Amino acid sequence: MENEAVFVPEQRKGILVHLSIILALMVGSGVGFYQVAIAQTGYGFVLYLLLTLLLLGILPLVIYRLYALRNASYVVEREGLRLRWGLRRVQIPMDEILWAHLASDLKKPVHLPQIRWPGAVLGMRLQADHVEMEFLCSGSSNLVLIATPGRSYAISPAQPQAFIHSFERFIEMGSLSPLQAVSVYPIILARQIWEDRAGRALLFGGLWMGIVLLVWVSLLIPSREQVYLGFRPDGSPGDQVPAPRLFLLPMVNSFFLVANTVTGLFLFRREEGRPAAYLLWGMNILTSILFLGGVFLLLSAGV
Repeated sequence: MENEAVFVPEQRKGILVHLSIILALMVGSGVGFYQVAIAQTGYGFVLYLLLTLLLLGILPLVIYRLYALRNASYVVEREGLRLRWGLRRVQIPMDEILWAHLASDLKKPVHLPQIRWPGAVLGMRLQADHVEMEFLCSGSSNLVLIATPGRSYAISPAQPQAFIHSFERFIEMGSLSPLQAVSVYPIILARQIWEDRAGRALLFGGLWMGIVLLVWVSLLIPSREQVYLGFRPDGSPGDQVPAPRLFLLPMVNSFFLVANTVTGLFLFRREEGRPAAYLLWGMNILTSILFLGGVFLLLSAGV
């Protein structure tokens, strides 16, 4: 007899939606970056700059949602229930589960999270019986509801009837050594990094250097109308461009900063991946230093 039954949410539609959003954000960021590069000084430049930064800021969040969907699982075993959605993990001892039913079998409607889309029906929502329900779902149909003394959970296994059947089979067997109750939120990763001296120093060092670059460029631009933005093959300064285009350097640096930081966060979760995370976060500091040197060389060109 199997010791556990593993179920996953329906993923196809959610993956397509997330990939479409990621593609749209990347295209939008690319268009915004190009417009910043060719725009003249004025409101248009500021608008494209803010839009590009906004799209780049949203991109890691959507990538994480896609990662969470791809790694989501619901595991039923004799000793309890284990739910996983990205970095969110829940373990519920079998003796703490009051009941598990299909949402369609209940008379009361389920109030879904207000902000949701295919592949990401997540978050807390107070129900009509004044009980908080946490959603770890990829869709709003075929939900399975699980009640515990303190909170209810809504999940969306691709095979809801099979999930209920497995749950009933395991609960009839009885629990010999119930799982330890565990509730882990993604925020715990931030605490782990904070307690890691090397990781904290590298991560905040890269962020600090990126801020220094951005502030320096922001202070330089008002005092100049034009700057050199590149060099010819013979080493002489290239054509002059409006000074606000110097913002392209901290923008590119921010892209590397976000990419390295997010990738490092995923690697840091595992002990064997931490050296690679340190390397990526260290590259943030080195990249910012290189861009700071680039700004200095551009300002010194032609002097």
